[in-house]
Amino acid sequence: MTGHQRDETALEAARAAAAGVRAVNHLTQPGAARLDAPALYDLMAELTLLARRLPQALHQVDASLQRLVPDDVVVVGGEFAGDPQGLAGEVHEQLSLAATNARQVADAADRAHQALSAAATPDHPVTAPQAWSPVPHRELPPLRPPLGHARGPAI
Repeated sequence: MTGHQRDETALEAARAAAAGVRAVNHLTQPGAARLDAPALYDLMAELTLLARRLPQALHQVDASLQRLVPDDVVVVGGEFAGDPQGLAGEVHEQLSLAATNARQVADAADRAHQALSAAATPDHPVTAPQAWSPVPHRELPPLRPPLGHARGPAI
């Protein structure tokens, strides 16, 4: 398998994930089929898992770009024309911010998921309080700034 084929596979997976979220948006909008509390609990479990996995994907996109710079990336226009290191630095900063925000989204989604564990419907009563603990997740190392990048902190 060539690098380009791997890229297409990653792109197809990202498109499928985006399409899945879009489908959830359509299936949960007002007027769509009504979900009961257990279904909402299960849905939040999956959305939390999706959010937990996003920081790793962002980290790996950044690492892939950093491997390409400076030999394989030529910046032909825009703010970083002729400056692949500057472009890589900006991408790094923005993906670091996105990964941090995604972890916060995952934490909040997990708390919502745990709160739903106490919800019941007449068809699905809760018989005993359920213990709650955060979903364990592996912390990713912080993203390293690219070599030669001297930009200040993002404002």
